[in-house]
Amino acid sequence: MRAPAAAGKAPALTETVRAMVGALPDTLGGLRDRVLLLLGFAGAFRRSELVSLNVEDLSLTSAGLVVRLRRSKTDQERQGRPVGIPYGAQPNTCPVRAVQA
Repeated sequence: MRAPAAAGKAPALTETVRAMVGALPDTLGGLRDRVLLLLGFAGAFRRSELVSLNVEDLSLTSAGLVVRLRRSKTDQERQGRPVGIPYGAQPNTCPVRAVQA
């Protein structure tokens, strides 16, 4: 007999992310949290992937940002992978502009 599938969490929707970002203070901690929220949402990153990022893993290009994931749950060979993050249409929710700030 199989065990029932675990119920997953509902994904955050764009409106929810906008509300979370809008509630953040204009402090250094608020800027950091804004980057993590917007980058995580735009790149569909896992928590473990976000917390393992270093500044040197981010490369700014004319098209946006390239995030180099050094390791991932699905990366069995530990090769890492680049993830492209384009500029957002709205400046207040753009992950690239948030990183630049």
